[in-house]
Amino acid sequence: MIMKRIFSVTLFIIILCLNCFASYASNENCFEKESLDSSINQEIVSNENEKDIKKSQYHGYYYRKKVTSRTTKWTSYKRVSNNVKVPPKGATITQSKQLTFGVTVSGSIYGLGLSTSASVSTENSYSLNGTPRKTQYLGFRVKYKVEKGVRYVYNQNTNKVVDKNNYTYKKPMYGEYALITV
Repeated sequence: MIMKRIFSVTLFIIILCLNCFASYASNENCFEKESLDSSINQEIVSNENEKDIKKSQYHGYYYRKKVTSRTTKWTSYKRVSNNVKVPPKGATITQSKQLTFGVTVSGSIYGLGLSTSASVSTENSYSLNGTPRKTQYLGFRVKYKVEKGVRYVYNQNTNKVVDKNNYTYKKPMYGEYALITV
């Protein structure tokens, strides 16, 4: 009777251990991936200059960006009319050329979710009153939102960085007209 009881307790312990081991073994990879992923995240997040991290996945790789700076910047004025010598009583200077400013990118931004379809264009027949007794033309400039950073490419299976590159992303926000004196 005692041997039967010892055998059943031993069998119960063995079955319990096998169940625990099986559940631990099946979850071990998940824990390992999470700990690797969190250590990678910790490495990137710990940089105090960092402003933003985004993550997206494509074809066995996932991509993250580390934004190093975000600023705005005006372009120089671009000519959208001919020179006009304004008489003493004044005159209107009208736009004669259409311009479109789009997104500009240097470096690869694939997988970061940044759009390249934004643009700002000049209006049709925009005009301003010229300053008397001056030769002027109509100029147009655009304000860009500029984002600079580093793009990291990770292998999904190993969670290791396989590539990285610097990028600069300039997206037009709006434009303004001005009279430029020659």
